[in-house]
Amino acid sequence: MKRHAPATARNSGPIADVLAQELPASGLVLEIASGTGEHALFMASRFPELTWQPSDFEQEAVESIDAWASEAKLANLRPAIQLDASQPPWPVGNADAILCVNMVHISPWRATEGLFAGARRILTGNAPLILYGPYIESDIDTSHSNLEFDASLKARNPEWGLRQISDMDDLARAKRLHRTARHPMPANNLMLVYRPAHHPKSKRPPVAGALDVRWSDLQISSSTVFAADSRSSPAPRTVLQAAAVSVIEVMPSASRIFLIMVLPSRKGALIGFRVQNGR
Repeated sequence: MKRHAPATARNSGPIADVLAQELPASGLVLEIASGTGEHALFMASRFPELTWQPSDFEQEAVESIDAWASEAKLANLRPAIQLDASQPPWPVGNADAILCVNMVHISPWRATEGLFAGARRILTGNAPLILYGPYIESDIDTSHSNLEFDASLKARNPEWGLRQISDMDDLARAKRLHRTARHPMPANNLMLVYRPAHHPKSKRPPVAGALDVRWSDLQISSSTVFAADSRSSPAPRTVLQAAAVSVIEVMPSASRIFLIMVLPSRKGALIGFRVQNGR
């Protein structure tokens, strides 16, 4: 029997827009906690070159996913499988990406631990683990609606609740994964992207220079301005061309911003560079 989640009509488009930046051109995407199956249907239609493998812990959800899929008849949408993220082994041997929407805060922490452990086991190459949902960040005020949501979740189940991104990052590092992107989303949600720690996007070269500044427009050169906003912290790796200077990474921590820049040199060395406040 088909289930329906009203939020999927609102967030499917924005989620797909971010996935277009993060997913590979082809391969298998394993969706964890697919719920009603509406996201799987939307994404499989949006990305026809990718094979979409939906899954869920609950048998009723698996049946809903398959009911939606049977109507759509998409060649790249596989039958749903029952999968408990906290229990290895998973019924999927490898994947080119993993997507998990709105599971982390509505499940015990052990499910998130299992999610990261499973991702490390089955992701190939530079394959991403992509998460969507509301989170708490120590250096950014949590919206009142998210605080209320957090309280309501914990009232329903003390093991549920919005997670601290710092805890997510610590767990990722323990599983040899590293966060490479943070995408702000509508309705106070975020999309977080983790990749294997050996992936080039995950390497952070040493910083030779740093300067305490406010989040504002940072003047990179007379011809290029990088507009930074506190809600995009920590920013994904950003490439900007400014004359002979390329900014390859912005790494803010609280009020301190580190800019890793590539300056011309005979050895092509990475050099820390001080950036003046643009105001």
